[in-house]
This record gives sequence, structure tokens and C-alpha cells, in this order.
Amino acid sequence: MTVNHFFVIVALILAGIFFGFRPVTSEAPQTGEIAQLDLRDFTVYELDEKGLIHVLHGAQGQRFTDRYEVRGIAYVDSSEAVTKEMTAEFGRAKEATVELIGNVIIRQNDGSEVRAEDISYDKEQRLITSNSRFTILQGGNRASGEGLYYKLDEGRIRAENISAAYTIPEEREKR
Repeated sequence: MTVNHFFVIVALILAGIFFGFRPVTSEAPQTGEIAQLDLRDFTVYELDEKGLIHVLHGAQGQRFTDRYEVRGIAYVDSSEAVTKEMTAEFGRAKEATVELIGNVIIRQNDGSEVRAEDISYDKEQRLITSNSRFTILQGGNRASGEGLYYKLDEGRIRAENISAAYTIPEEREKR
């Protein structure tokens, strides 16, 4: 083999590599917001000097710089005398507010229960709001409607298209 044949063979091999192989491409990095933490089946406990005040549990959750986004959320607020247990298909907890979406149930240890498709709970103002249809159960009483505005401190409820079944307690005989 002569040197000319050697260089022709090397040139053909290099040309085959150049035309036969494609360069490796990588996808561009995600330009949206990236979660700082991504967890499955987790629980977050929040404590203060009085003890346990909040428990956030979820099937899958992500922690961002300013919020938690959780699928299969169960949130317990025991910072006050009345403990609230909230469950939903999806939830977003951001500082003083918790937004719950999909089959939302809020149970309080006083026996009352609120059900809706979406609810926003403001911890500081102690306010529950919803734009969807809702149902409130308390004792043997039931109220349903749309556009809920429930101020927990005052026990005041404002809504539209209300339908309610309320049992009036019997007045005891005066002696």
C-alpha cells in the first residue's frame, strides 16, 4: 500500500464519519420556574413557641421560593381554638393563604363542615371564600349556594342562590 492509498482511505473514513454521524443535540433548559424541592408522600410540620400549628401532607408536592404546590393535599391548621382539617385534590399554600381545588372538604373540630370545588382560606383574616357551589353542614343544619364568603371569627356567611335547611331548637318552658 502506498502512502497515497493510505491518505485516500483515511480521507474516506473521515468523510464517512462527517456525513454518517449526526451530532448529539441537547434540549434547551426549562425556561419556566423550577421547583426547589420535589417530594412524594411527604409531611411538613410547622411549629411555634406554643407547639404544632400547621401540618401539610401530600401525595406529591413541590416547593417553590414563595409557595408549596401539592397534589392530594391534607392541611391541618391548629393555630387557634377551632382546628381546621382541609383536604383537596390540589392545593397551593402561600404565606397566609391556602388555595384548594377539586373536591374540597374543610372539617372543623366544632362539628361543622364546608364542601366545594374550590376554596381559598386566608389564615390571617380567618376567611373562607369560594366562587364555586358549596355546602355547609353544621349539626343537623345544611346550607348550600354559590359565591361563599365565610368570616370564621364572626360566624357570618354571605353567598348567592342560597338553599338552607335549618332546625330551630325548641324553646324550653319558662318556669
